[in-house]
Amino acid sequence: SACLVGSEMCIRDRQLSVVIIGIVVTFAGSDLIDRWSHQRQVRTIMRLVVEELNANREKLDCYCAWLSRDRQGMLMFERYGKNVDLIPEDSLERYMSLLGTTQEFEPRSDALEVLKTSGAIQSVNDNGLLMQILGCYRSLEEFGRDVDSYNRQKQEAMNCLLYTSPSP
Repeated sequence: SACLVGSEMCIRDRQLSVVIIGIVVTFAGSDLIDRWSHQRQVRTIMRLVVEELNANREKLDCYCAWLSRDRQGMLMFERYGKNVDLIPEDSLERYMSLLGTTQEFEPRSDALEVLKTSGAIQSVNDNGLLMQILGCYRSLEEFGRDVDSYNRQKQEAMNCLLYTSPSP
C-alpha cells in the first residue's frame, strides 16, 4: 500500500524511520569513537614504552661506561696483588674512589606494566614487535642480575684485598 502524501500513517513511518536511523547512527558513531579512543590509548601507552626503553638504554650506556672504568681499576689492583704500595700514585688516585663503590642497575618497567594491566597488549597486532619489546625488558632484567653478581664478586675481592696482609 502506497503512502498518501500528508497522511498520518506516512508521517509516523517517516518519523519512526528517522528515529531508527538516528539510533543506528548513534550506536555506530559511539562504537567508532570508542575504537578510536582505545587506539589512541594504545598508541599513548606504546609511546610510554618506547620512552621508557630509551631511558633504560641511556641508563645502561652510563652504567657500561662506569663498569668499564671500574673493571680497569680492579684489574690494576689485581695486577699489583695485595700490595697497594707498589701501585703508581697517579693510578692509585685515579681508581681509589672505585674501591668501595658499587652501582646498582634497576631498569624501569612501569610502562610495560601499564601495557600489560590495561589490556592494551591484546590490541597490539604486531606480535614481532611485542616479542622484541618483551625481549628488551627481559635482557635488561638479566643485565641487572649480572650487575648484582659483579657487585658481590667485587665486594668479595675488595674484602680479600683490604683484610689480608701483603706477602713479603
